[in-house]
Amino acid sequence: MAGSAYLLNGAGDIDTAHSLLSGAIAQPEPCDPEDTTLAEALHTLLMVRFFGGRPGL
Repeated sequence: MAGSAYLLNGAGDIDTAHSLLSGAIAQPEPCDPEDTTLAEALHTLLMVRFFGGRPGL
């Protein structure tokens, strides 16, 4: 999360932020619905995809 926040707010590198967030949330085991870090990562990924403005995201 910290790396993607820096990339989005500082460098504005949406592709790298998208890659970091996608890799961070890809977990093979079932997720804990009360995991607030995972929820925040999913929300940030949603915002990256929305504001990225490209179908590839």
